[in-house]
Amino acid sequence: MILGNIKDGRTTVYNEITSTEKMKEVNQDNIQLENDFIEYLESIDRSKGTIKQYRANLHIFWCWNLEFNKNKFFVDLTKREITKFQSHAINVWQWSPKRIRTVKATISSLSNYIENILDDEYDGYKPIVRKIESPADEAVRVKTVFQMEDLQPLLDKLIEDKDYMKACVLALAMYSGKRKTELTRFKASYFDDENLICDGALYKTPEKMV
Repeated sequence: MILGNIKDGRTTVYNEITSTEKMKEVNQDNIQLENDFIEYLESIDRSKGTIKQYRANLHIFWCWNLEFNKNKFFVDLTKREITKFQSHAINVWQWSPKRIRTVKATISSLSNYIENILDDEYDGYKPIVRKIESPADEAVRVKTVFQMEDLQPLLDKLIEDKDYMKACVLALAMYSGKRKTELTRFKASYFDDENLICDGALYKTPEKMV
């Protein structure tokens, strides 16, 4: 199991970028485009977590576009303007390269959606986001690797104290192989006897985790 440790690494920078008030002022054509895009993602069975992240990333971009780019319609954006967004994220918000890549991946997907799905409405549109080079990746956190023997005493203590909720989350983190964002998506029904496999040694997940 690997957990992040900020010692000798970058510190996390938090910025109040979006707000309900700002979103009310965002170009309504961009909001409609976002809603259509999200509906498309749902139709091709993207996970709820992915869709939630895409929407959050788009709201960040819309609020930047509102404040610093005249609330321009996404279809009319230029490579120069996307570059300005990237520069703002690096120099003002102090984002890590990984964070920038994540948000750019979202707006790049939106750009591809316009080209592939809305080509009858925006004839001649060409995706531009993917043409803009992202900053070089760098280590954001110093990683700490825990061995099972490091965590087992903690798990035993939680069980001894009858702190079963924390014990359950820790046990899932230690033994399930899931990412931390997936740990709260387990259902109690997953651990019914009917889901046991390998002669009762393992449980299988009976459905797609979203």
